[in-house]
Amino acid sequence: MYRIWRNRIIDIYIIKEVLLPYLAGVAIVTVIGLSNFLFQLTDLIIVKDIPINIVLKLLLYQLPYIIVQSFPIAILFATLYGMSRLNRENEFTALRLGGISLYRLILPLILLGIVISTLTYYINEEIVPWTHHEAQNIIRINILKQPLPDVQDNVFFKGPEGRLFFVNKYNQEAGLLERIIVYELPEGEEFPVIITARTAKILGNKWQLDGGIIHQYNDEGELYQALIFDNMEYEIASEVENFYGEQRTTAEMSRKRLKKEIDLFQRSGINVDSLLIDYHLKLTMPLSALIFILIGTPLSLSSKDSRSVSIVFTIVIVFLYYLLLSISQSFGKNGKLDPLLAAWLPNIIFGVIGIILLLGREKWQNWQDRLSRFFPFLILVFLFSFCSLTAGAETFNIYRADKLTYSHDLGQYELSGEILGQYNLYHIKAETIRVKMADGREVEFAGVKEINIDKGKLSGCELETPHYYLDAKEVIIYPGDYLIARHVVFRELNGKLPLFYTPFLYISLKDREQNLILEPGYSATRGWFLKTTLRYWYEDRLPGELYLDYYTISGLAGGFKQHFLYEEDLKAYLLLYGQENRTGLPGLFNWRGELSIDNDKNQWKTDTFVKYIEYDDYSYTNGRINLHNKVDTWSLDLRSYFTSRDYFESDKNDRKELDFDLIFDKKLPANWRYHLDLYRDYRFSPEEPLKQRWGGSTYLARNLGRLDYRITLERRAPTFTEAKEEDQVSYYRLPEFSVNYNPSGPWNYSFKGGRYYEDRAGVDGLRGQLGIGYRRTWPLFRNISFSTDQSFTGSVYKILEDKRETSYYWPGGEDEYRIYGLPYQTNYSAIHSLQVPLYPGLSWNTRYTYRNYWGDSPFTFDSTIRERVDTYLRYNRAGLYINLAGGYDIYNFRYLPLSATLRWQIRKDWNLNMGTSYDPVTKSFGDFVLTNKYKGGVWEINTGLRYDLNNNIAKVMDNQLIFDLEDNWYFELNNSYDYRQEAFTTANLALRKVFHCRSLTFRYDYVKQEYSLEYNINLFPGQSVSVGRSQDEPFMFDFGLEELLGTE
Repeated sequence: MYRIWRNRIIDIYIIKEVLLPYLAGVAIVTVIGLSNFLFQLTDLIIVKDIPINIVLKLLLYQLPYIIVQSFPIAILFATLYGMSRLNRENEFTALRLGGISLYRLILPLILLGIVISTLTYYINEEIVPWTHHEAQNIIRINILKQPLPDVQDNVFFKGPEGRLFFVNKYNQEAGLLERIIVYELPEGEEFPVIITARTAKILGNKWQLDGGIIHQYNDEGELYQALIFDNMEYEIASEVENFYGEQRTTAEMSRKRLKKEIDLFQRSGINVDSLLIDYHLKLTMPLSALIFILIGTPLSLSSKDSRSVSIVFTIVIVFLYYLLLSISQSFGKNGKLDPLLAAWLPNIIFGVIGIILLLGREKWQNWQDRLSRFFPFLILVFLFSFCSLTAGAETFNIYRADKLTYSHDLGQYELSGEILGQYNLYHIKAETIRVKMADGREVEFAGVKEINIDKGKLSGCELETPHYYLDAKEVIIYPGDYLIARHVVFRELNGKLPLFYTPFLYISLKDREQNLILEPGYSATRGWFLKTTLRYWYEDRLPGELYLDYYTISGLAGGFKQHFLYEEDLKAYLLLYGQENRTGLPGLFNWRGELSIDNDKNQWKTDTFVKYIEYDDYSYTNGRINLHNKVDTWSLDLRSYFTSRDYFESDKNDRKELDFDLIFDKKLPANWRYHLDLYRDYRFSPEEPLKQRWGGSTYLARNLGRLDYRITLERRAPTFTEAKEEDQVSYYRLPEFSVNYNPSGPWNYSFKGGRYYEDRAGVDGLRGQLGIGYRRTWPLFRNISFSTDQSFTGSVYKILEDKRETSYYWPGGEDEYRIYGLPYQTNYSAIHSLQVPLYPGLSWNTRYTYRNYWGDSPFTFDSTIRERVDTYLRYNRAGLYINLAGGYDIYNFRYLPLSATLRWQIRKDWNLNMGTSYDPVTKSFGDFVLTNKYKGGVWEINTGLRYDLNNNIAKVMDNQLIFDLEDNWYFELNNSYDYRQEAFTTANLALRKVFHCRSLTFRYDYVKQEYSLEYNINLFPGQSVSVGRSQDEPFMFDFGLEELLGTE
């Protein structure tokens, strides 16, 4: 009885010794896990303006998931900490002398591990899936506000009508889904219809499935039909809101539910290894707490070192466990390991090691003491067996070293002698390298934390015969982040030619554009120059550029461009650049600044840009501020533009302009809609007072299917006037009421009535108008068709004010065109078209247009006469398109200009366009325009020509020649010659030669009389070569043929 009571006291004592550190460990790991999440919550409250109650609810739902993840780590720490204290203070030895065996002592720990594993499994099965799912729903609905679910890799989610979807992989940027399974159970059927597809493209509420099979089963559950399709559109969301509550990742499912989903999809024969791994991990992860006790107990009893050893062992074991788990998962998902083995392998290996250490502790006590002392060194030997040190996602390879030592106090390894190594693309040659290991608190630095190199050489070429290298006194590499070097000499020709020296050098190790560009050259106006640009990232998230330039004639120049916001849909930067002008060169600014904010992230879209340039005698400012908001029922655009030119010595030529525009659209109930479009502009100059103008239009309309009616108000005032003067309104309708009725068939009817003012006619009056229209097409014979579009309107007017000095009405016509004392007018317009196919690919089209009026309208906009015939002859076949157009103006008795255009796709990569026109009235030709574009293989040739046929001289010719032999030669030549000025407006070339590990680029600009030489090494990848393509004055071959000819 005494023995049982004694053992129970000892059990309680041991559990108490471990339980308190365990609770502390849970709290510490939970706080660490929450720290990053709390920063995100703060961003949600402040930046995204999410209500605090929703954020607190999200935090509450995330807590179980974070806490349960801490259980295995906490019990490992508690075991190492508690049992080490017993061993360190000889209490373990006293218990052993009392006749209690090691296996009896660890029995309460084993029972505690079983309880914790069971508790972890229960929480993971019953609580975490529900809370994690609710948390994700809050993110999907309240924060992301997605119109469709944010599909993730290996995700199940339910859709309307009981359909079940699975996506193996999702490329969010391309909107592409891979390896999709759709499970449908038709009503009244026992077995499902299963659709599998290789890929799918998201098209709104539909998926376009490609390369798939539809599996159908009979009443006995046997596959009786498999329909193969190349592509198929599949509607997934007739009720989008259903997705939010049903979409689940494997983390949001219990083990039982996940197994049910896996069984359903295995019937289709699709590989579900990744899902099986997640299924088995739901059991193996809770058991890791018991495994950690098995391996932690013998390790804690093998040393009497300080408490810090427990922390170190915890970090090392957890790191190795999760590293092995990650590797086994990768092998399992790639089919190289059975899913069951992939999930259980870490537990098996660590469990076997723990049992061996436990069983052999008595016999191997001395061996374990040595193992514990040299445990970090053995890890290094294990890593060096693969000739590398893990450094984040990259490796630091050591090919040769004379000596290796490890400092336990400093937590670092030191290599000395003749060392050859490589980190990423950086080949390293040094005498001393110190490698500091991470403390384990930062996941991305789970291996190497810092690499220090004394008197080292870095190169992008091979180690034995480097063509160039950086000879540095000290180099520090922070894996996955950046590299800094001090007192650097850059040497070429295998070190024989020192090119330049810099006291400090910074190189980013991230996949971002961040480099140093040196560009020496010569300018005819500003002398020899050296341009230096350093691209960098501030706080690892905000890109920036530093500029430092020197010209031998004009002097120094420099500045910076720094983003203070930089996300995919939210960017903002500030640019400042100043320069000297020692010799008073004309047109050279003193300094300029830019501020830009481009926000597409929130519901309110903003586009803000302000630029300021200061010259010797004046300053110039221009900018824009645009706001746009669009939702389902309304949209709003606010636009403003401003410019200012301010001369310092005199205000005579000062000028300021400010424009405002507002466009608003609103959908109202019962098919009503409202539109508003307003503008207000200001102009100011010292010689004149402030002038302004305003105008716009608005209407309220309703659509009832075939019937549409609206009320419109419009005001036009294009002339600027002083504030105290009366606005010079050119036209208004205040208001106009219109009705349009379009029944089935060719006929349509309309009515318009309102008050109008026209400054050109000098009349303010009322108008009522009725109209009838007819539109129809008749097929004749042999694909010949005839179409007509006719309208007839009648208008009655009442003049309220006539500002003309003489009577508006025709002499003697007042009585003829009046009804009940009011003037009236009728209008008729018709367009008749005949389409005649003449030959395969050849067609002839003729259009007759007629418009006339009879009566006495006081407004000029009602009095238009037109009668003309347009004819077209078109040929389109085998890549050749020819269009001949002409016509005759019957009303004015003259021929219309003739035009001829040709488009010929000679080959897939070669297009030739040309065209011209001829005016029979003036008997003159329009310009002949030719563009030629060829891109094939390594060549790209573009040509543009504008030729004056009347004078038989060329006007402008553009040429571009590009030769791009990747990884070897690149040549680009651009020129534009104006024959009228007998001068080049653009003329430049670029020549780049790619050598081994580096490249050399030569640029020459004939117009600016500048040439420069740019040298790049593969440690500093430069920009692609691009010269001469001005957006302000692009080449002719960048335009369409109609734009060049000025035709439609």
